[in-house]
Amino acid sequence: QGIALPGDGGEFITPPVEEGGFASWCTSYFEKGYHLATLDMCVARGKIYYTGTVRTATGAQWFQPATDWTTFSKWAQGLFAKGFRLTSFTTCVLYGQVLYSGAMTAGGTEAQYMSEAVPAAQFVAWSEKYFQQGYHLSAVNGCVVDGEVRLAGVVSQASAAQWLSAVLTQADFAPRPAS
Repeated sequence: QGIALPGDGGEFITPPVEEGGFASWCTSYFEKGYHLATLDMCVARGKIYYTGTVRTATGAQWFQPATDWTTFSKWAQGLFAKGFRLTSFTTCVLYGQVLYSGAMTAGGTEAQYMSEAVPAAQFVAWSEKYFQQGYHLSAVNGCVVDGEVRLAGVVSQASAAQWLSAVLTQADFAPRPAS
C-alpha cells in the first residue's frame, strides 16, 4: 500500500496512519529493499499519526517512534556509535510535551550533532556555531509549545554554503511571481 511516485528506482508515500500501521508499512517496504527517506508526524484528537516516503536503498535502518528527548537522544547516540546516521527526523507536541521520531541508516562516517526543540533564536545560534565548524543542517523541524515556536534539528559535516531563514509564515515562505 502507498502511493507510487514517478522517478527512477521507486518511491512510495503513505497517507497519515497511526504508529502500528506506519511501522508495518515501513517494514513491508524495507523487506522489498526500501528505506524510510522522509518522515513527519502530527497529532489529531490526542493520537499521533505518521507519514513518510520510502526509496530504494540497501543496508540496515532503524525507526524510533515518538518518544521524549532523553530516550530519543540515547537511542540515536547508541546507533551512531555503531555507524548509523540520522536520515529522517521529526517532532510533534502531545499534551504539551515535545516528542521526537526518526530513522537511522547504516553507512555514514561523518559526524552529526542534534538539538532538542528550543526557542528559534537559540536554535539559530546553535546551528551557526556548528556552521562555523563546517557543519550544515541536514534536518530541521518546528513545533509550537505554549504559543512559542521551537526548532529541533541535526547538523552533519559538509563543505558548501548554507543559508538559514528566520521563522516565516506560509505566505512569506511561498515563492512570489516576478514583477
